[in-house]
Amino acid sequence: MRRLLGRVGWAIAAVVVVVVAAVAIALWVSRPPEATAFYDPPEVAADAAPGTLLASEDFDGIVPDGARAWRILYVSPGMDGKPQAVSGLVLADPDAAEGPRPVVAWAHGTIGIVEGCAPSLLDDPRQLLVRPLDTLLARGWVVVATDYAGLGAPGVHPYLVPEATGRAVIDSVRAARALDPGVVLDRRVAVWGESQGGHAALATGGVAADGYAPDIELVGVGAAAPATDLGPMLASAQGTLPGKLLTAQAVAAWSELYPELSFDEAVRPIARPPARAIARRCLFPNIAVVAAATAVLPDDMLAIDVATDPRWSRRIAGNTPSAPIVAPVLLAQGSDDQVVDPAVQRRWVAARCAAGQSIDFRELEGSGHIDVMAVAGPILEDWTARLFAGEAVPPGCPTG
Repeated sequence: MRRLLGRVGWAIAAVVVVVVAAVAIALWVSRPPEATAFYDPPEVAADAAPGTLLASEDFDGIVPDGARAWRILYVSPGMDGKPQAVSGLVLADPDAAEGPRPVVAWAHGTIGIVEGCAPSLLDDPRQLLVRPLDTLLARGWVVVATDYAGLGAPGVHPYLVPEATGRAVIDSVRAARALDPGVVLDRRVAVWGESQGGHAALATGGVAADGYAPDIELVGVGAAAPATDLGPMLASAQGTLPGKLLTAQAVAAWSELYPELSFDEAVRPIARPPARAIARRCLFPNIAVVAAATAVLPDDMLAIDVATDPRWSRRIAGNTPSAPIVAPVLLAQGSDDQVVDPAVQRRWVAARCAAGQSIDFRELEGSGHIDVMAVAGPILEDWTARLFAGEAVPPGCPTG
């Protein structure tokens, strides 16, 4: 019996060593890439206007045939209101149309929270860009895709913070106007976003309605599987692989953003090292590797209930998008989404409708979180084409 127990013990130890080694390799492989010199911004003047173009360069990665793309570095207010550098991409097909071009401002989903995770750093950013990208450019529309703060240029990433991400989206469009892409940009702008980017798109609508963008005509806000009612959404995702991953990112980011929040108080001691390491990784292009590493996190990784702790719940409530939006809103949600709970989404939409917000809500049968834009993209494209043409679109729920 003693020999048998010894063999079992050695076997368990060997498995643990293999698992630890595999996780360590996964985390090494998925470490953020080094940003190029382009992302090292010049000193930003204290009085620099939002949307000021600081630098631009041709993007030499993969883009649709016939299109051109540029990296941009521009000014947008940080969490403290001071101007800072933010990066992004501008894409256009110079030969697709004549005259001023309308703009689709794209807000990307979660890719990471640290410097080096910017979509514009990828050789092939198409998996993180608006879909269907090819047909949007072929229509003559210009796509402007912010990286948000802190993912390309240095700084802290305002993960799921509405005002900061909404301003970054608007200011990316302003910067694109100062670029010389061989086309003239129109005042008309539609903002689209997916997941974290859906949250940012709704935030952009609120920021624009609050008077931040008098130089932009925001014709519509399209959000696919947006993060909306953050407390219930975090709660519903607990114990799932994507829930653990997003919780690690959110807790790590907010602990950096808000002095009253503590990562060590929120996360159980056994989960702190892997959670910190995972939060400092980029999901793309190594999402499978990061997901495998996330599997080691315990289901009960949190030491507190962030939905009821007064410090965390205040920030959760404050970062849940609730600002009124004047432009038409279309919200698409997959019925099989395992990240954003469709029931939570329906309740949030009902609450916003009751508050007087008009939302054209589309629940897409059979769609999950990853594939929602495959179905929502063509719907948003047709809807946006009508808005750019000055046509009326269904108002959605009553506006009061």
